[in-house]
Amino acid sequence: MRKFTTHDTGCLFGCYGVREVQTPNIDNLASDGVRFSRFFAPNPVCSPSRATLTTGRYPTSHGVVGGCHAPDFNGLRPDERHISRILSENGYHCESFGLAHESLVGDKMGFHRRNLEIRPTLERYSCEIIAPAVIDFLDRHKTDPNPFYVQVGFFETHQPFDFGGVKPDQTNGIHMPGYLLRCPENEQKMALLQGSIKKVDQAIGSILDALKQYALDENTLVIFTVDHGIEMPRAKFTLYEPGLHVPLILRWPAGGVCGGRVYPHLTGNVDVLPSLLELLGLASEPKMEGVSFAKGLKSLSCPPHRGYVYAAQFGADARSIRNDRYKLIRNFAARRPFSPPVDPKTPFIQNACCPRVELYDLLYDPNEFDNVADRPEYKEIRKQLDGALWDLMYQLNDPIFKGATPQRMWYECMAECPIPLPKGR
Repeated sequence: MRKFTTHDTGCLFGCYGVREVQTPNIDNLASDGVRFSRFFAPNPVCSPSRATLTTGRYPTSHGVVGGCHAPDFNGLRPDERHISRILSENGYHCESFGLAHESLVGDKMGFHRRNLEIRPTLERYSCEIIAPAVIDFLDRHKTDPNPFYVQVGFFETHQPFDFGGVKPDQTNGIHMPGYLLRCPENEQKMALLQGSIKKVDQAIGSILDALKQYALDENTLVIFTVDHGIEMPRAKFTLYEPGLHVPLILRWPAGGVCGGRVYPHLTGNVDVLPSLLELLGLASEPKMEGVSFAKGLKSLSCPPHRGYVYAAQFGADARSIRNDRYKLIRNFAARRPFSPPVDPKTPFIQNACCPRVELYDLLYDPNEFDNVADRPEYKEIRKQLDGALWDLMYQLNDPIFKGATPQRMWYECMAECPIPLPKGR
C-alpha cells in the first residue's frame, strides 16, 4: 500500500475540473481508480488533518490540535494508534518518506524507518529528493513477498510556492477561485502554485511508473489526498469549503478499486483508516471514530454511509457541520470577516465582527458569500444542523465546552499540577 499526501493544494487538479493546472499523472490515477467528489478534511490546518487521516479519530480525540512544529509542537497522545503501528503489527513493513507531519519528529509512530529527516533544511521534503528515494525503496522490495506500507509526504505545494526553484505555470491560463479577486497579486501567486502542483504531479508520475516497471502496480493500493485547502485567504485556516474540500483517489486493481468511477457521497478523512482496514481484511480498531466506506467502493449503489461531515478550527475556535446542501459554522471567538471576493490589499471588512452562526445554501451559494442564518425560510435547517453539531461536539467531549482549546503543553503542565484543578477544567 502506498499513500501520497501534498500540502495545501485543495482540489486544484484537472480531474476535479480545474483545467488550468497540469496534472496528467494524478488525472490518470483517477481515471484508473475511484475518485471521491465530496471528501472533506476535519481541520483546515496540516497536522490535525493528517493525524485524523492516519488514526481515524478527530483532533480533539487524538490530541493534535495545532502544528507539530514550532511554535505549537503538538504530537499524538501516547496511546494513539497510527496506521503504521496497526499495519506493522499485522506483518507490514512500514516506512515514511519526507513529511510525516502528524506527530513530532523523532516519534516513529509505528514506522520501521522515517526517511529523509536527518537533513537540516526543508530540502529533505522536496520532490527531487523524495521521489528517487521512494523509487530506490521499490527497487529493493520488488521481489519481497511481505506487504509494505509507504507514506510519502511532499513539502510542495506549501508556501513559498517557488520552493525548490519552482517556476510559474500559466500554460493553460491561470485558475482564479471565485472567492478571490482577479488581480495581479493573486494571479502571480496562483501561477506559482500551479507550477508547484505541476512539479508534484511529475514526482508522483515517476513513482507510479516505477510501480509499473517493477510489476507492483496491480496489487498495490495507491491513495492520493491533500491535508486541506490552498494557502490563500478564505481557504486554509478557515471552515469554508475551500479550506476543507480536498481530493481522495484510490486505486487497487487486484482489489476491485478501479475503473475510473466517482464516489459521490459525503466522506470525511476520518473515514479513511477504518475503510482501509476493512479493504485489507484487518480488524477494526475499537476507538476509531470514522465510518467505513469500503462497501460503497465495491458497489456505488450503496446508500451514503454518513449524513454529515464535521470540522473544527482551533485557535479561532470555530466548528462546522455540512450535509448534502447546507453548511453551518459556529464561531466561538471573535474575528474579522473577509470581504469577498478577497482583495489582498483590503482582505477584511473594516470594523466588523463575524457572526456567532453562519449558514450557507451551497446549492445557490457555492462561494459562501450569503449568510442566511437569520432568514425565516432557513429556520428549520439551521435548527437541524445546529442540533447535530452540538450533539457531535458533546460526543467528542469537545474542550470548547470548558473554554479555549488547550494544547499539548497545557495538558503536560496540568499533569504536574500538585493541587486539584478548579471545577470545570
